[in-house]
Amino acid sequence: MVNHWYNISSHIKQYKYRLLSLLEGIALFAALYIVTEIFKTSLCPIYHILGKRCFGCGMTRAFISILQLDFTAATRYHALSVPLFIGIGVYCLLLLIDILFDKQFVITMEKYLAKKYMYMVYFSILIISAVFNQCIFE
Repeated sequence: MVNHWYNISSHIKQYKYRLLSLLEGIALFAALYIVTEIFKTSLCPIYHILGKRCFGCGMTRAFISILQLDFTAATRYHALSVPLFIGIGVYCLLLLIDILFDKQFVITMEKYLAKKYMYMVYFSILIISAVFNQCIFE
């Protein structure tokens, strides 16, 4: 039993930077949520300076809607918010499995997602997001 807890603590050290980045993301989202609720306005500097929506505009409000289980409002704020939220959830679940059971799913996933051909997929997703959110054609 002691050996199992020692293994978990060593896995936490191994995944330290991934855990820290997740905690930073959660803290940033919480700060954006609080500021969005206080001011009831967009926080996007590109929108305020250029008057055009950027690729991420509406994502904070969409995640807030997802947390309130209002998925239609979330897709109105940002078309790709639900798949992104699911992806973040799967990543967190895989990270937890890796820490508890030493499976290394996250490392395998990161190696797969870092392949050169995946950059075309990411670029395609960015273009689709721009079209759905009308960033380019306003």
